Amino acid sequence: MPDQTFEYQAHCKSFDAAVKSCLLVKGQSDATYYAIVNNDAEHLELSIIGGTGNTLKFKRIPSSPVAAVTKGCKAVQFKKGELAAVVEGTTAEGKTDCYTVKTGANQTMTAELIGNSDDIKNTAITIPGIGDVRDTFQFKTEKKTYEIHISQIKGVAEKKPYGLNITVY
Repeated sequence: MPDQTFEYQAHCKSFDAAVKSCLLVKGQSDATYYAIVNNDAEHLELSIIGGTGNTLKFKRIPSSPVAAVTKGCKAVQFKKGELAAVVEGTTAEGKTDCYTVKTGANQTMTAELIGNSDDIKNTAITIPGIGDVRDTFQFKTEKKTYEIHISQIKGVAEKKPYGLNITVY
């Protein structure tokens, strides 16, 4: 049986308007949309859109590539008095870019992919300990340094440019 492919959609093109983001799983002759019910540091939960079955729950396991990425992280620099910074890069199959952001306790951090929708549609943000495979994150911070990983979620042979808008306030 050939591999099935999937595509993350930040703005789901399914028939259910209440679903914002989803995974589109493409089989041999069909395509199925799954609503992302939960996507945190410990679990990924998916529910088939339009179905009546149980929610699929997957436990995350740590992977060694994350540790390898840590060494090459670039610190995001905010200009004096600025709350936001934009970094730019390119993604390619098997490549992960890593950035670090130092925050105080109880701040709000937003990380959002920006750029041409065709270029970033298969690009995703992962923030270890917060969640992964999203195009936008917003959360309350602790006093610590966060890593932000940018990678492709579906293999694309050519390099694709992206922008990452990071806000901390």
